[in-house]
Amino acid sequence: MDVWFEKWPDRLAHELEQLAAANIRFKKDERAARAGILRLDLWPIFNGQETHLVATFPDSYPFFRFEVEARDENLPYHQNPQSKALCFLPRESGAWRTTDTLAAFIQNRLPTLVKTAKQTDLQVIGAEEQHQAEPFEEYYPMSVGISILVDSSWKIDPTIDSGALRIGYAVPDHWKVPQAAVLEVCDTYGTPITQCEPELHRLYSHHIVKCRWIRAREPIALFDPTAFFNKVQKLDPRPQGNRQHLYENTKLQIWGVLFPEETNSWRVKGEGWIFIARVQRVRVPLYP
Repeated sequence: MDVWFEKWPDRLAHELEQLAAANIRFKKDERAARAGILRLDLWPIFNGQETHLVATFPDSYPFFRFEVEARDENLPYHQNPQSKALCFLPRESGAWRTTDTLAAFIQNRLPTLVKTAKQTDLQVIGAEEQHQAEPFEEYYPMSVGISILVDSSWKIDPTIDSGALRIGYAVPDHWKVPQAAVLEVCDTYGTPITQCEPELHRLYSHHIVKCRWIRAREPIALFDPTAFFNKVQKLDPRPQGNRQHLYENTKLQIWGVLFPEETNSWRVKGEGWIFIARVQRVRVPLYP
């Protein structure tokens, strides 16, 4: 099957011509091209100096958008902190048009993206940004099928930095992965801070365990699960209090992390939860 730039060579020629006309220096990644991927290193002039970007076109181009990474930048907004991809468009697929070109995005959209990403005055950027929250938790890799429910209305005293959690599991039935909910949040001394609704407690009380939670003053920008786990463990003043517990044929050690992020409103910080678990399978002896 032909890749898109072999199937539609005129479209590729148009993209490259537009880059040249905009005086954007570029270089094709030949190794990626041999694998059927069009990837371009770009050096547009921005604020008087060359800025390095990397653009990767999907197999389904031009029906789906390209991705542009700014690998040397760390923008507080409009950039994936893990992949370094820039967010030029709103999330809905209808924001992309097949007539859009890479050169036009860099010329017309990059200056606005960088300006708004570094701006905190909402009156200045109000007309230039889409008014939607950007939850940091969406950047973390998640385990498929596993979920821990938390009441989003809870307000934890900001002076409390760590404590204990009581987590309850639902009856497993046909589920092959645990489904759980936070039943209670306690402070460092084990005093309850808040509890879930009785009905939720009833549904998720098949198996109840205690684990630890910490508060991070900013999102933990680590996306490798082992590195994230080790960081959280170091941040906990009482990590020895978080013992493994047995669930089915699995040993679990869980930490909850409460951290500031946009949850429901544009540019308004709320608090989100993320959970990290170390999983160890328990060998079950087989008997004849």
